[in-house]
Amino acid sequence: MKTINLITILSLLILKLDSISSSKTTSKLSIDDELIKLFQTSILLIASNTSKSTSPSIKTTPPITTTPRKTTPITSPITTPTTTESTESTETTETTETADTADTTDSTDSTATSATSDTSNTSATSDTTDTTDTSSTSDTIDSTESDPSHQGPVPLSIKSTSKQLESGKSKAGTSKTKGKSLNSKGGNRTVPIYTMCSRSQSFALTFDDGPSEFSKGLDSTLKKHQSHATFFINGLNNGCIYDFADLLLARFKAGHLIGSHTWGHTHLAEGTSEQIHLQLELLEKAMIKILGVKPLWFRPPYGEYNDLVVQVLTERGYKGLVMWSDDSGDSFAEPPTSEKMIEAFNQYPPQSNILCHETKSTTTQEVMPTVVKDLSDKGLKLIPIAQCLDISDNPKDWYEYVGEPSKKDETWTCEGTPLPGSFV
Repeated sequence: MKTINLITILSLLILKLDSISSSKTTSKLSIDDELIKLFQTSILLIASNTSKSTSPSIKTTPPITTTPRKTTPITSPITTPTTTESTESTETTETTETADTADTTDSTDSTATSATSDTSNTSATSDTTDTTDTSSTSDTIDSTESDPSHQGPVPLSIKSTSKQLESGKSKAGTSKTKGKSLNSKGGNRTVPIYTMCSRSQSFALTFDDGPSEFSKGLDSTLKKHQSHATFFINGLNNGCIYDFADLLLARFKAGHLIGSHTWGHTHLAEGTSEQIHLQLELLEKAMIKILGVKPLWFRPPYGEYNDLVVQVLTERGYKGLVMWSDDSGDSFAEPPTSEKMIEAFNQYPPQSNILCHETKSTTTQEVMPTVVKDLSDKGLKLIPIAQCLDISDNPKDWYEYVGEPSKKDETWTCEGTPLPGSFV
């Protein structure tokens, strides 16, 4: 369109010039004026046509996409503004992607932080739960210790569990707090502490401080009524243990349970770890020589124990620390007569775990013959502590078997060992 208009204008211009040239009357000045006007008119026409043809073309002509300059890759040696813009656009895109990546990273970090926070919250919750559980356990311990009807293992404690002990009726109720604290949170399994029997219609007669010269006769009474008892013995208290080797072996074979009451009946809660270990070790060695077994059941002298005592017992593999539900009072002559003591025994309910002493002739020779008969006639089963607690009926589970009993030799002596009631 632009080419056609230009040709038309030029043709008109040529015709005009011919017309002017053929005119003889026209002066040179007139010709010049005519030419100037002609050129001005041509320029205006050209400008007008150019403007009209250019404006629509800008609006209607689509973008040129086949131009090599615009399609040249960024790596092309030819540099054009379009390429630069493309590069900048690419860089912008890369920057955006980087930003997106950063956002993703931030999001990931936030997620990790959130997870960490959740973990922290979980830990905090666990700690809170532990604290709550500990408090609950503590309350349970106090409640349990004041209630002798509790059956089964008792949580770690340093208090007495007997009503008589708590009322001051027996010296065995004295509590000691010396020693290192130990609890299950540290990952250690502590030796269970027992007070009452758990098996229905069971009854536990437990005898401390023996063997002694007054022990004789008690075994025949138990055998007569097909009953069994638990004996917590000392190594050196009311005589030397090696002097009663035959009695202990007979009891062992008869199915009674023989447990540890320390070597010299000492206040364990006042001792160091080494002293407590020695008190247990000396009696264990004596029982290994006489019976071929190591005891796994223990009763603390005077009913005294603390965390350190429990720790040592746990380290040595004991199965139970046995307290009692009721104290017969025979060590202090309370009740004062055999008749009163027999009456007291008749008041004890099933599942009782009664503390007695085989060092008292009144108990072994006067009270027990009647008590064992009366309890048996009531239908109660007089059985060892491991059975009344429903731990095991098999005597092989009551001890750690080491070997056969050894023959008596010069090592069967109490000389050079700590004196009764002493750590040295």
